[in-house]
Amino acid sequence: MEIRSSGADPSHVPNSSKEYESLLRTYTMDSLIGQGKYGKVYSGYRRKDSLPVAIKSVRKGEIKKWIQLPGEMELLPLEAALLQIASSPPTSPRVICFLDRFQTSSEYLLVMERPEPCKDLYEFLLDQTQGKFGEPLAKYIFRQIVEAVIHCHSRGILHDDVKVNNILVQTTTYQVKLIDFGVGSILMEPEHCNFGGTFIFFSPERVLNKKYKATPTNVWALGINLYILVTGEPPFRKADEIIEGKLCFPTDISQECKSLINWCLMFKPEDRPSLREILGHPWLQSTCPEMLQEKECVSANMEEGSYTDTTSTPTARPIIRVQAEIEKQ
Repeated sequence: MEIRSSGADPSHVPNSSKEYESLLRTYTMDSLIGQGKYGKVYSGYRRKDSLPVAIKSVRKGEIKKWIQLPGEMELLPLEAALLQIASSPPTSPRVICFLDRFQTSSEYLLVMERPEPCKDLYEFLLDQTQGKFGEPLAKYIFRQIVEAVIHCHSRGILHDDVKVNNILVQTTTYQVKLIDFGVGSILMEPEHCNFGGTFIFFSPERVLNKKYKATPTNVWALGINLYILVTGEPPFRKADEIIEGKLCFPTDISQECKSLINWCLMFKPEDRPSLREILGHPWLQSTCPEMLQEKECVSANMEEGSYTDTTSTPTARPIIRVQAEIEKQ
């Protein structure tokens, strides 16, 4: 793969209006549902079957990295390439499904599935009575997030901004999908040096050295996410707090849950678990469902022992439609 860093559009689009017309022949482009520093996201539908979609428009002048995938002549924005790699068969139900791409002379447009109904995980947390989840629901959601990261790593992708704002929850089934690969990268080198992402999820080595290994820093981010799910607040907000790593837990958090969070948030990267070791931790192994069918979904106030533990993934899954979202600043 070839990655080029450039603020300029590497390809010429001789008739951008035709590309835009092609987009509108295939999809509707309706209301604005998200806006960030470099682009916007619109809701829409695929005309042939009314599938809800999200269309993310990014200004070409703001795209810093372009990548050439094997077997393709066209250079793609890195985000588009990562989405395409992550969505190629066999797909994962835990990661956003990329459908299409278009470009005009000034914009790159990415089309993705959009779930109905859905919220990002941060908004969903705020809806809870105490702004946090009980441990059974936290297990169910956290396990899916870990599986999403494993899928990305298996495709050679570092998402690099795994956080509650970049995870969509289908609000009737509690199934989740990882979205927004805008600061992601290819897993090519032993260490990464990316200044994007969200500071409160940064690992100590990322704060201190600016360089970090992919898996340990993702494990740290997972630990931060889990802490937020069960407490409603991030454990650290400042650089010195991240480096010190002192954790305070509410009294209602189980010892097994605290054990997993502490393990993920070890100061030394080599002391943290692997992604597979996280899935094998006793807290996730106890009464944690693999996946629920739409008609078998649990309530937001799930209690321990209120559902059946399973060890296999159902073969018939409900269709999960996913919304793309610009990173919230």
